[in-house]
Amino acid sequence: MYIIKTISKSKKDSTQNYYTYRLMESIRVGKKVKKRTLLNLGSDFNVKQEDWATLSKRVDEIIKQAPSLFTLDKDLETIVQHYALKIISAQAVVSA
Repeated sequence: MYIIKTISKSKKDSTQNYYTYRLMESIRVGKKVKKRTLLNLGSDFNVKQEDWATLSKRVDEIIKQAPSLFTLDKDLETIVQHYALKIISAQAVVSA
């Protein structure tokens, strides 16, 4: 699980770029590795880039119901819990 920053333009002739962020995972399908978007984090995603790996690992732990091996600060843990809940509820809707 990882976070990527994507570039999008508002209009075809626009020169101004806008950025959005996505929480992704890699899945092996046969002999190929495919990327899958788990959650669109939007353009107002404001977590520092050095915390992206920590956030991704913690979300993965919550989804897999694995115990946490480290503690996060309160603000980051709140964000992680919010994203994990969104992913879990989206997966529940798909499987229902």
